[in-house]
Amino acid sequence: MSDPFDLVRGWFAVFNRGDLRALEHYYDEQAAMDLDGEREEGRAGILSMWTRRFSAWGPGLSGGIRRRLHMVGRIETGLIHAEWLEREADGAGAERERRGFSQFRIERGQILWQQDLAIDETTGIAEGLVVSGAATLPPRRYPPRP
Repeated sequence: MSDPFDLVRGWFAVFNRGDLRALEHYYDEQAAMDLDGEREEGRAGILSMWTRRFSAWGPGLSGGIRRRLHMVGRIETGLIHAEWLEREADGAGAERERRGFSQFRIERGQILWQQDLAIDETTGIAEGLVVSGAATLPPRRYPPRP
């Protein structure tokens, strides 16, 4: 696929079907992914991450889907930005609903990097941040007024 918008829309369709075999073809061999506070490197690692996720959580939205795509656009950095609503259920009857976004770096018709960030709708807690070397995010610091 040469159009990155079509590629991302196609990725969401395959993701919602839970088709790992088809999902594999969207990622470059050297792709990296940040999801739920974890980083995976390489296509095999990313597919392993999705396999764990799909075995723990099933689709929870009507029509048997996981994520409802709201918007796809290109941001100034050249990344493709997609906003979504996600609802998933585990086998024990627990559900989680999150709003979030995915950012994709697409090169040569494949995903080279993907980051998913979500806010849990019940707790309001941001999930999916990968913070190197720190357990918590640093406080915001603003420069002094001139």
